[in-house]
Amino acid sequence: MVTITLDGVTVRYAGASSGRANALDGFSLDIASGELMVLAGPSGSGKTTVLRTIAGLEQPVQGTIRFNGRDVRGVDPGARDIALVSQFQSLFPHLTVEQNLGFALQLRKVPAEETAQRVTAEARVLGLWSKLRRRPRTLSAGERQRAAIGRATTRRPAIYLFDEPLAALDPAERERVRRELQRLQHGLNVTTVYVTHDQRDAMALGDRVAVLDSGRLAQVAAPLTLYSQPRNLFVAQFFGLPPMGIVRGPLRDDGSTAWIDVGGAPLRLLPAQRAAVTDGAAGDVLAIGWRASAVHLGDEVPRQWSRRLDMVVANVEPLGASTVVALAPAGAPSHTSDLVYATVPPTRQPARGEPVVMTVDMRDSFVFDARTGARRFPATSYAE
Repeated sequence: MVTITLDGVTVRYAGASSGRANALDGFSLDIASGELMVLAGPSGSGKTTVLRTIAGLEQPVQGTIRFNGRDVRGVDPGARDIALVSQFQSLFPHLTVEQNLGFALQLRKVPAEETAQRVTAEARVLGLWSKLRRRPRTLSAGERQRAAIGRATTRRPAIYLFDEPLAALDPAERERVRRELQRLQHGLNVTTVYVTHDQRDAMALGDRVAVLDSGRLAQVAAPLTLYSQPRNLFVAQFFGLPPMGIVRGPLRDDGSTAWIDVGGAPLRLLPAQRAAVTDGAAGDVLAIGWRASAVHLGDEVPRQWSRRLDMVVANVEPLGASTVVALAPAGAPSHTSDLVYATVPPTRQPARGEPVVMTVDMRDSFVFDARTGARRFPATSYAE
């Protein structure tokens, strides 16, 4: 059982001379013993660098990495008792699945009987029992990836590191392997760090999720906390499918009511939201965000917390059980990147460019400072 602590870790890009020089910039994160920590973020955010730094494959220029409080800087990667699995299957092509699963145990002089027991147990859990005598080239991509995972889990190391291990799999195989991986990790209770850009993996697997932005930690929390209580605009728009919809506009206040100007249309704030932004100056640009569940197309019974905005359908994405509709403010410039998302039944297919009325529940809205991205007001619920 191992705790992992990264404290003020900075890792430089090799040969960086201009632009962003640091892959990690003062990065700090505590990972509890037995925890499955997911690292999520866009490409280039530093996820894999964190993994490689823990493994000892990258050396920080400052900061410390500690296992159970012991500084492991300078400790050889092979002496860290870590199993690393990447998206690129690293099986030995000339060995059978059984030999691949037992390879690391043989290197460590584990007795043959114990090796056979561990290999058999992992093969059963991973659905590879009938494939043990086959070589990697005769397996599907999912089977090869499961074998790569099994080769790591037979070892029972102190730490598992997974770098996009499901990226190359088709959706059905990905879901199956994800379930098996979750079952394995919880059964073995080994400290695990899992890198992914897929939010379904993050939501399903992570005890907590650390969201990275340009080499820094944006927020770390349980998956549902990230979804419902994002710390800033970056986390709000990155975490969630579909992403949080946003409209922006300058703040206006007549002394009794506050609103933002959305392409010439007023979006009036609730009293509590107005109170939360009164420390800002009139004219400050705010971003108001909603999850798709708080957005409705068409008129609804007016409520004191509901607001209507004229929108234009920017995109329609049928997903089978539902359709995601992306909406842009009707009066906004054509080059705006701000969109609001709604989900509608599959029987409803608005046309791109169609004008629609959007009704939103302001109780479930988030208010951000559009300049800094900081959250100014959380979504909450008010008594009717």
